[in-house]
Amino acid sequence: LENYKEAHLAAKRRQQQPLDGEDRRARDSLLRQYNLQNLSNRFSRLLRTWTFSKSEDAATRSEELLRYVVNLQRQVELPISIDTPCINQVLYAWAKAASRVGVAAAKRAESILKHMESLQGASSLGPNIQSYNAVMEAWSKSGNPHLALERAESLFER
Repeated sequence: LENYKEAHLAAKRRQQQPLDGEDRRARDSLLRQYNLQNLSNRFSRLLRTWTFSKSEDAATRSEELLRYVVNLQRQVELPISIDTPCINQVLYAWAKAASRVGVAAAKRAESILKHMESLQGASSLGPNIQSYNAVMEAWSKSGNPHLALERAESLFER
């Protein structure tokens, strides 16, 4: 990703305008050279890997990866699509972490869901049924059944 970012930024600085045909060909050549054409699929698989990881910091790492790519996309045109299923992978990672971390993980999942809700309509990153299911799963594993019930009811009302 860093090599792609550097090359793309250099091309942008050189012309300070949208990529023309020659720059697109150079970018496509760079993608082939670094085998980045399936980067979106690789990114999704990497997020999924963190979701099912037994690592103690898997949820944090999946969220950091998502944040890193989102920030990188603000600087460079990356051939990666960030969409609701990608964010859902992070939500499920937090749901899995809730059995170890407890309420803090469930709160983090719900915080991400609220952010997704704020984006609904303005982008394709709004929550879907899996988003709500992941947060309810996080609350169900949080170790606090009364709070889990309360939060689940709140989610159903949205």
